[in-house]
Amino acid sequence: MNNLNNVWQSYRAIITFSLMGFVLLFVGFNQSWALVIGIINMSLISAIMALGVNIQWGYAGLFNVGIMGFAALGGVSVVLISQQPVTEAIDAGGIKMLLALALGAATIAAGVLLNRRGSING
Repeated sequence: MNNLNNVWQSYRAIITFSLMGFVLLFVGFNQSWALVIGIINMSLISAIMALGVNIQWGYAGLFNVGIMGFAALGGVSVVLISQQPVTEAIDAGGIKMLLALALGAATIAAGVLLNRRGSING
């Protein structure tokens, strides 16, 4: 058992990457190669974002939400630009969407006012 543990520790990266390669080949042959490319694409994007967060928080020790916020805005902008608008969804929401927007703005305004009132009296 100890020998098997030593083999696992020595070749852990090779074994896990080989296992992932076999899984991707299985998905490609049984479902779609476009799906495999999409999985690899999302994996690479996640790896680059994780590396950026590790450099920002791990080495510098800084908590900066702006980096991930701009990454999220970039992702949302790609989705909004690349997909066709669904007019049926807008028609189904109609006035409810505007009501939800107004309610969200009122919630933010109330939070800001309560925060100011608490910091002045506190």
